Amino acid sequence: MNKKNIDSHIQEHWKNLFENATFSSLIDAPIKFVTKEIEKNKTICPPYNEIFNAFKYCSFSKTKVVIFGQDPYFQKGVANGLAFSVRPNKPIPSSLKNIYKE
Repeated sequence: MNKKNIDSHIQEHWKNLFENATFSSLIDAPIKFVTKEIEKNKTICPPYNEIFNAFKYCSFSKTKVVIFGQDPYFQKGVANGLAFSVRPNKPIPSSLKNIYKE
């Protein structure tokens, strides 16, 4: 995984942000970490092609806040690349139920 192949997973409007030096320096470490884990054949949640789904499905111009969830849901098939979201027809984790209560 590198910044070049991330482009195919994000909307055009987000690409300027990914090219910004400050943001780029923040995103480099997570990208390198995930790449190393993939090379070690570790299970990645969400799957590689869904890691940047927030930048694929959310419009840059309509975004007011970006929340990076620290720990994705670790059950295979649950994490979908969107913080505090699960796939349809999957049980809602207790941490997400607590957010719904707030």
